[in-house]
Amino acid sequence: MTGPTAGRGAVNPARRQKLEVLIGFLGMLTLLVFVAAVFGIIRGEPSPLASLLLFGVAAGLGLAIRARLRA
Repeated sequence: MTGPTAGRGAVNPARRQKLEVLIGFLGMLTLLVFVAAVFGIIRGEPSPLASLLLFGVAAGLGLAIRARLRA
C-alpha cells in the first residue's frame, strides 16, 4: 500500500475535526496571550507569568498541530 496514509490505519475524520477545532482555539488563545505579554513589556511591567503562559499555550498549539499532521 502506498500513499500519505500508508501504514497508519484508517483515517478518522471526527478526530481530525476535533484537532482542527483545538488548533483554532489554541491559536486564538496564543494570539491573545502574546498581545497581553507584549503590552506588559511595552508598559514596563514584564510578567513572568504571562511569558510562562505564552510558552505553555504555544507548546500546546505545536503539539496539536503535530497531532493533526499525523492524524
